Amino acid sequence: MKQLFAILLFSFVSLLSTAQINPLFIEQTAKQADSLKMLARQTTNDTVNNAFYAVNEKLKPGIEQFKPVVSVKTENQNDGIKITVKDNGNGIPERLLDKIFQPFFTTKPTGQGTGLGLSLAYDIVKSHGGEIKVESKEGKGTDFIIQLPITPISHKQ
Repeated sequence: MKQLFAILLFSFVSLLSTAQINPLFIEQTAKQADSLKMLARQTTNDTVNNAFYAVNEKLKPGIEQFKPVVSVKTENQNDGIKITVKDNGNGIPERLLDKIFQPFFTTKPTGQGTGLGLSLAYDIVKSHGGEIKVESKEGKGTDFIIQLPITPISHKQ
């Protein structure tokens, strides 16, 4: 499972590093682009980690026919980028959805989670004017949607 995670994360980082920039944002400075890549890497690391944990937990009971899937999709949008991390694990119970971004909240057993990953990702995304949302169905899986803005530089004349 760790090798699969490393391959996925490497592929994702490579995708971000080589992604074609929407022509509307050609004027972005290298510093802004590097900052956006670093921000995307930091915030997706915890969501991808949680996705792998979720599918691994669903595998444990030996559910016949279950094939674990974790996917990462990136999209250029007119005003930024959208990153979706999706898994087909057990999902998050509805009663817990409003707590998952709180510091030190974890559903993992003692010693397996600090409860800081999603909280830090949330704070990082918000501090950069972005948004992180979660959509989950218990027993079906979870989607984390991270939207990060890109602010075009205006020409001074």
